[in-house]
Amino acid sequence: MVAGTTRILIGYASRFGSTRDIAIRFADTVRTHGGDVDVRSVDEISDFGPYDAVVLDSGVYDGAMNLGAR
Repeated sequence: MVAGTTRILIGYASRFGSTRDIAIRFADTVRTHGGDVDVRSVDEISDFGPYDAVVLDSGVYDGAMNLGAR
């Protein structure tokens, strides 16, 4: 990691894959601006410690957040 680079985790909960695709596109955009980004399913996340910022992304079904993101 380059000094001064913000390390970001984007966690997603996706039932059908669309939310994952949005998380990946968001990460690609952040990377073009110099961010160091990891994209992971919320099921794969166990430690937020290494990150300067965390974004959680979830689809909404029947007015509620995907249970995997809660």
